[in-house]
Amino acid sequence: MRRILGLCVLCRGGACDAVAVGVSLALLIALTQSAPVREAISLGHATVVMALLTVTAGGMAAILAHVTSRLLADRRAAWLGVALVLYSLAVIPAATIDTRFGSAESAIGVARLFAQTVVVALLVLVVWGARIPGQLRGWWLSAAGLLLTAGIAALASEFPDLAQQVISFEFPQIALAIAGPVVGIVIVLVGWVQRSAMLSRIGLGATVLLLVPLRGEGPPDGPIAEVGLTQSSAHLFGILLVLITLFQTVRRVLGLVDSTQAEQEEELRLAKLGLSHAAERDHELRNGLAGLAGAANVFKTRPLGADTQVLSTAVAAELDRLNVLLAGPNPGASTDNDFDNDIDNDIDNDIDNGAYAVLPVLRQHVVLWRSGGMDIRLDAELGLFAHGSPSSLAQVLTNVLTNCAKHASGSPVRIQASRAGDTIRIRVSDFGAGIERGIERAVLERGVRGAHSNGHGLGLHICQRLLQADGGRLFIRPRRAHEPGCTVFVELPAAASLLAQLEPAALLDTS
Repeated sequence: MRRILGLCVLCRGGACDAVAVGVSLALLIALTQSAPVREAISLGHATVVMALLTVTAGGMAAILAHVTSRLLADRRAAWLGVALVLYSLAVIPAATIDTRFGSAESAIGVARLFAQTVVVALLVLVVWGARIPGQLRGWWLSAAGLLLTAGIAALASEFPDLAQQVISFEFPQIALAIAGPVVGIVIVLVGWVQRSAMLSRIGLGATVLLLVPLRGEGPPDGPIAEVGLTQSSAHLFGILLVLITLFQTVRRVLGLVDSTQAEQEEELRLAKLGLSHAAERDHELRNGLAGLAGAANVFKTRPLGADTQVLSTAVAAELDRLNVLLAGPNPGASTDNDFDNDIDNDIDNDIDNGAYAVLPVLRQHVVLWRSGGMDIRLDAELGLFAHGSPSSLAQVLTNVLTNCAKHASGSPVRIQASRAGDTIRIRVSDFGAGIERGIERAVLERGVRGAHSNGHGLGLHICQRLLQADGGRLFIRPRRAHEPGCTVFVELPAAASLLAQLEPAALLDTS
């Protein structure tokens, strides 16, 4: 039932197209047959102008037909393109040149008759939707048709008497006058049945082209055949109808191609975003596991003590953080166009983004990395509280200390934490090779790494984004001639509600 309703809607639309074309054609005939118009327009000049316009429009329509055949893999459009080439470049010129001019009168008449016959045959192939044989393309077939038409004209010029008998025989003329419009109407009906508005409108245009016979009658001393203003106008109207239909089809198809390309680009962007998330998560998991590796041996070899209790807490915190990374972004979180903004989705949902104590986070990481064999020392003021999430600070410390282990292996590492006004400053320094002067800002960008680094350029970039989300920042002081090594500064916003309660600075040495 739904198919029947759809077919009825299409037939109704096709009937409206047919009525519109019929009314337009009737008005065109009435206009060109009116006495004022015929008196005002020179028929010879009008024939030349109409012929040139028809050839131009037909050539453009042929190009669009071939483009449509390639875009849609449509055999009908390919055959239609060949028919339009022959009609525009063979039928129209042959009909415009007076068949009684010079010695080529019979050859031109035979060429026009042959080209019209081939055009009707090609339109039959449009109805049939026949497969193009072999590896032939529409343009090859068009060139072959034009060459064959020229060959027929040359052969007819060699046998003028036989050619004259052919063009004087009325049966081929009558057969073409009947077969042409019938084929056009069949194309319209096929378009209705197959629910193809493009095919039905092309059929209407072909019907108009083949409905009015194109035979010139002119003075014997002139090269131009006066085919009549009505005939010229009707054929131009038909070819324009085909041209407009093909243009609308190509534009619609290109719009669909652009839409599909945009969808594919969006899918590719999301895939790259997913790969970026995976790379970041892999990076953080590796760093977290590097800190946990040494802790596992401590639990096996050392008796329980104060440091072991802190180490146990640090291991539990790291395992929780790694579990959050494995869980991925929040299910309800929206996807942002900027990958950097998605880092915040990896923060634990249960963490309070208010004030938290900085010292426990620092101590846990010092004990954790010391258990793995790092020579690390912490000097920190008491009563340091920062705004943000402790998991962000833990992730930043993991990345920075992992860099120390990779690029300053065996070097002592010192962490200092103090308050300066409304800022908590954490300084992490080692005595390794450091980074080159001038790239201290660049290494904070994604994918940028030092000359001696074999990493992926993710750690410091992730640290920077995490700290920016909490209102903090990270910067690096490059190595100096008198002070080797690398120094990383982490700045966090101090908890404003607790600033007034802080005692004067007192250093705590956990070494």
